[in-house]
Amino acid sequence: MFGDIMLTVSAVSAALSAIISLIALTVSINNQKKIKAEEKKQLTIEAFNQLQEQVLDKLASVDRKNAELIVENRYKGNDFKQAYNDYKTLIARLEHFAIGVNEGVYDFDIVNKLAGEHLVFLYPKIEPIIDEANKSSADNKYYQEYRKLCNRISKND
Repeated sequence: MFGDIMLTVSAVSAALSAIISLIALTVSINNQKKIKAEEKKQLTIEAFNQLQEQVLDKLASVDRKNAELIVENRYKGNDFKQAYNDYKTLIARLEHFAIGVNEGVYDFDIVNKLAGEHLVFLYPKIEPIIDEANKSSADNKYYQEYRKLCNRISKND
């Protein structure tokens, strides 16, 4: 009888230990997810601040007519050629950021809150440069991630 009681107590203890371990594991996994989500948000804000400083502030003054003029005259003088190349460099940095968002490295919701409307508003202004870059590419895939991000933001609103 005493052996049966001990066997039952032992089985209950083992079951409780397994349950407690499972709960602890679940809590630990949830805490890790929360920590990673917070780190991702912080990383997104830091990357966006760099993008704002290095790219968006410089592209803020661009209008579509100016971009069209640069594209039309890029072979007619060094100033236009330099402006075209400078804009392509800025757009490439924007593309790299968009890749990070689209691949989940950066938090989409944070980006959308920080500048979703601005990123979508900017696209048509620089589209002549994007279109021209794609004309020189056999597969027309330049800056597709930025376009994809803009579409995602537009659908999210």
